[in-house]
Amino acid sequence: MDAREEIKKTLLTEPLKKLIGYILALVSPLLLALIPRIRDLIQSAISFSLLLMITSVLLSGLLLLAAYTYHLRKKIKQPIPFNENENRFFDFRMTSDSSNWMEFEVWYFYTGTLGLDDIWIHYSFFKANGEWLPIDSISPRKIMVSKIKAIAKMAHNNQSYKGNEIQISTEIEICMAHNHTEFHCQRFPLVKKWIPKNPEPETPLIAVDKPAPKPPALEEIKILILIGIARGGGSCLIDEIAEWFELSGEPLNPVKLDRHLHDLQKQGYVMLHQSPVDMFPGCSLTQKGREYLDDNRLLDAT
Repeated sequence: MDAREEIKKTLLTEPLKKLIGYILALVSPLLLALIPRIRDLIQSAISFSLLLMITSVLLSGLLLLAAYTYHLRKKIKQPIPFNENENRFFDFRMTSDSSNWMEFEVWYFYTGTLGLDDIWIHYSFFKANGEWLPIDSISPRKIMVSKIKAIAKMAHNNQSYKGNEIQISTEIEICMAHNHTEFHCQRFPLVKKWIPKNPEPETPLIAVDKPAPKPPALEEIKILILIGIARGGGSCLIDEIAEWFELSGEPLNPVKLDRHLHDLQKQGYVMLHQSPVDMFPGCSLTQKGREYLDDNRLLDAT
């Protein structure tokens, strides 16, 4: 787009064109109606001074319209002051904004001093205090031309905001970059509200004293073994253990006794001591085993 077309776009807008058309549509029929009746008006009761005044008003309107049209055409012929040795952006415009996508366009001029390989346009958003907002530029635009004015149409995903609270941006910064290094940036006014994608309510951390985990309940047969060891002490193959085995409703079984003793050792209730004489190891209660019997008052009950 050259300077002539750009001024046409900015000055001769659609509303202005419609206004000029309406004026011409209103004035033209009136002139056509007056021309064939000039003789009748002269011969009628209308005075010459009144007729002259009406004609002057119509001619003044036509002259003003012609002067304004000439003024616009003269402006079109004048080139826009432009430095072709400077990179720059201009005419930033938001075209649409929804909950998901924001679309905008900006005109730019790239001098071409860095070539066209890996030259991109990207953008970021800033708050009123100059603080950068954590928003990704998900759709950078590659610059394909140089030494000519061109337009970049871009779209941004509004869901890319990474903050945890609502923020307001007041400016958008648009930059030219080469190999991820910015070499020209400009800011344009843009007031926009950013809402977190999934805001999480902040919950205060409250220290809660958790009760100490209770030891798992022991099988009845193992409780009887602990009581037997506490009563008899020393050897694992003793009458006290056999007696408490009988109370459980089953006879003393050496295989089961050995298995239960090893289970109790793994759980930390007993300590096994290998004896060179007896076929069964010696055994004794650990501190944990004694506390278990004391806390549950198992020795008192027996």
